[in-house]
Amino acid sequence: DYFIYSRWVARSGSSPVLRAHRFVRLARPGAQSFDDNLLAAYCALDPTAEREPASPRPPQVSVDAYARLVRLLCSDLPVDVARVVLSALGEAAREADALSFAQFRSGVICCCYFEDFFENCELLHAEICYQATKLRIEPRLFAAAVLTQLARGHTMAAGGDGLAALQAALRVQAGRGVRMEAFTRETFARAVFGAVYERAR
Repeated sequence: DYFIYSRWVARSGSSPVLRAHRFVRLARPGAQSFDDNLLAAYCALDPTAEREPASPRPPQVSVDAYARLVRLLCSDLPVDVARVVLSALGEAAREADALSFAQFRSGVICCCYFEDFFENCELLHAEICYQATKLRIEPRLFAAAVLTQLARGHTMAAGGDGLAALQAALRVQAGRGVRMEAFTRETFARAVFGAVYERAR
């Protein structure tokens, strides 16, 4: 029985949250072993896993344990996305409430997708710096135009409508003298998240 096996695996390590974190990090979403690792992580958060490793009953994971794992997974991100992930549980969720595996899986995958999102933000930041230097445009001005188009839902595909919209936005931003206060990877990532998240709400 996989529940029994996962409970046995979950006994190794330090704290339940750190053990669960380690299991989540063993593979990326889409990998063949990812769901098995998530189940092991879910079992690791069960407070009875160490006392009853051979118990056939389904694990019982609290909202509090899940929230601590989510905050750990998101701790290095430039935006407090843990708050966004945890808000999916609803305002009525209490720390002692039990969390289903489906809820756990959805939340952890969401954390992983946010990581990918911010990694892409870093790549976009580097590309903006490169293109701005190449075109002799102030990077903050270029970034402001990109953010305008992201907020409107345009794509940045070369040769497409998104590129034309970006060029138009650059002209508008230049005419208005718009500037970002700073253009670091962190501030740009937060700005992109704000533009995309607000549009998705």
